[in-house]
Amino acid sequence: MAFVVDLTQWRVYSAEQSLPEGQRFESIDEAQTYLWWVQSTAWWKTTFPDAPEIALELGGDSNPSTHASFAQHHDAEHSTISLHPRMMNAVVLLHEVAHCLAPRAWGDVAAIRKGKIVIEYHHRHGPYFRAAFAALAERYKIGVDPSELRRAYDHFELETPDLQALIEARAHSVEVEKTNAEMWERHNREWEESGKRAEWEAKAARSREERGEDPDPPRRIPRWPWGFWIHSGRRANRPLTSQRRLAELVSPVVKCSPRDVARLERMDDRPTDPVDLDRCLAFVAVLGVDPAWAETGLHLAPGETTITIEALEAIAPEWVSLVRHLNGLLEARPPRWQGGGDR
Repeated sequence: MAFVVDLTQWRVYSAEQSLPEGQRFESIDEAQTYLWWVQSTAWWKTTFPDAPEIALELGGDSNPSTHASFAQHHDAEHSTISLHPRMMNAVVLLHEVAHCLAPRAWGDVAAIRKGKIVIEYHHRHGPYFRAAFAALAERYKIGVDPSELRRAYDHFELETPDLQALIEARAHSVEVEKTNAEMWERHNREWEESGKRAEWEAKAARSREERGEDPDPPRRIPRWPWGFWIHSGRRANRPLTSQRRLAELVSPVVKCSPRDVARLERMDDRPTDPVDLDRCLAFVAVLGVDPAWAETGLHLAPGETTITIEALEAIAPEWVSLVRHLNGLLEARPPRWQGGGDR
């Protein structure tokens, strides 16, 4: 497939939504009381003695089609959860608490001490996030069987480490981030003391003076057209898939010309014409676009348009096989509630 298909977030959300949504909160004060209780328990204090202090606010984020809750990491001692009014339940709240607990980084501490940048960051919904959420679900009341979240993760083919592995990963992350910060502080101090910083700043000032330039003006970030994903998908292939070749690949199921591909790539918004939607869904299949993102981000899925999954099998059997597998997982553990957006 052309794109790297990362279905981790889809699997995590699907697993969580196959459970009851747990205790519902009638107000942000009620949710705050619940969070205070969690952070005041002996298990929390002994298991995560270095956990950040977590503040809670009503807010989240919204756009015309979705809404989201999120956790913000400020520093090692402080985090904030912003809970959307339409996501006021214990599952979402503890999901965000798990983000606050999950380790952020891993790397080679010895190499970092020697000045090498050997640091990586964990997937935001990766194994240790899941370990944190599973540990919270097993310990605190969310209105479901304490071990059911781990079973749901397992059903959706997600590995979930045990609590001890999480504790060790958290300790490693703290050491990596501290060592990395010390390495950069040392590097900047040496750069300052060697005079290279002043030399560079003087050179930059002379260059600006010679060119008669003012400080860089604020830059406007342009909006990407909706159809840019088609262009990116074509270029992700090696060798590159030309507009003509893409049109040829989808033509067995929907009439398409290179001119159609070029027009759709330039579209600012999702098309409304049924034939154009068929073309775009066929592009998704032959380019191997992540089917979960295609549905939630592009709002393209088999069945919404006149094209069928059976028809797409003729041009993209691997993609169709993946979609059928994911649908099978959902049928075995269907969602009991809808998150409506990121969390």
